[in-house]
Amino acid sequence: MTARFCDSVKPTPGRQIDHLDADVPGLALRVSARGRKVWTFRYRNSAAKQCRINIGVFSDSLGLAGADAHCQALATGAG
Repeated sequence: MTARFCDSVKPTPGRQIDHLDADVPGLALRVSARGRKVWTFRYRNSAAKQCRINIGVFSDSLGLAGADAHCQALATGAG
């Protein structure tokens, strides 16, 4: 995933799509049918149940680099 892709990705009518980052396991840019872009992080808890955390809305202040850093902190238990 690149910053340019995040800026330019368009919504798919009637569908919510998760665009996964190949570099950071669990990081995804979720794009709603209306065009809202939200960073999410998927992980498995201690009971092996899959969970998802919303990191925040994609914006100039929370781009790919910020979401990546936040994910890394969550993955190491510091977030």
